[in-house]
Amino acid sequence: MKKTLSLLALLMMAVAVPQSARAYDFSAVSPSGHTLYYNLTTAGGETYAVVASPVVRMDSASLSWRGFVKPTGQLVIPDSVDWNGTRYAVKELSRAAFCKCDSLTSVTVPQGG
Repeated sequence: MKKTLSLLALLMMAVAVPQSARAYDFSAVSPSGHTLYYNLTTAGGETYAVVASPVVRMDSASLSWRGFVKPTGQLVIPDSVDWNGTRYAVKELSRAAFCKCDSLTSVTVPQGG
């Protein structure tokens, strides 16, 4: 019985998405109703949010939106976002944040930062 449980646990871990395959720290809904993905970054003693892509495939390091809804139409990026009870300024977009999002017609970014 113990062997069976160990094997089952091993199989479950193999099927689970590895944490390193996830390319974001948290997600939140933007003012335009789109789900955006964020990473937290610290520079100059300040922690802020960076708009990120949702998933990077481990095998090729290419962006994959499989299982995630791509933003379309008019996207509004907020100037700040709340996560775990803390508000973070949104100061950057990652290089591939909207890679393969061909249906975006406009992106409004916060001023300043």
